[in-house]
Amino acid sequence: MERDALDKIKQMIRVSTRINLDRMQDALDMDNKTFNDKIFDWAEEFEFIIDGDYLIINKETISDFIDSLDRQFAMWEKAEEERDGKI
Repeated sequence: MERDALDKIKQMIRVSTRINLDRMQDALDMDNKTFNDKIFDWAEEFEFIIDGDYLIINKETISDFIDSLDRQFAMWEKAEEERDGKI
């Protein structure tokens, strides 16, 4: 995931009470299986609700979710750099 995509997701989450799952998957640039696995984990962990095609955001846990995305992004970025031989 590129930093711009992460920033876009963070902005969407900050200003929305619900996000279209397809739009979120596109912004995260995740394949269907990975996204479906992650979205249910996130929903459970951060007390979000999946309502049809939408993720209903819990504003009380939003900062924890954004912190989690930052950590996940850093892990993906490091793995990518290791794979490309930059580390």
